[in-house]
Amino acid sequence: MATQNDGDLPCIARISIVPARWRLPRSFHFEDREDSNFLHVDPPQPPLEKDIITDFGNGRWRVRLRWSHEALAGAAYDMTFWYMKKVGEVVYRHGVPKEWKSMTPKEAGRNAAKMMLYYAILRADRVRAPGGSGLV
Repeated sequence: MATQNDGDLPCIARISIVPARWRLPRSFHFEDREDSNFLHVDPPQPPLEKDIITDFGNGRWRVRLRWSHEALAGAAYDMTFWYMKKVGEVVYRHGVPKEWKSMTPKEAGRNAAKMMLYYAILRADRVRAPGGSGLV
């Protein structure tokens, strides 16, 4: 981003953006539905109402977001699972797999996404054989 200094020469504006340092709540509760329990995690509550913007002069700024890195990552996952619920509404519109009979199509879509992420993590954590020729 270019700004103008006193001599009308362009200068560079340096803006650093950093997340807050608070953590997401670790509290949760279970909701009983028919023959299964659903886990609900308490929503995040940032300690600040606004971002903090500091002007250091000479085109140097720092923005400390009110949201932490952990909260931003959580929001990204939430968006992914929201999308997978929408996909689930279409994919499972005629019925969910029998193992998930207590789930709605939305819940089945979200569950399928979480299951695949879990298996992807398991595959990535396996130790590779020497020489990279495959899994041990």
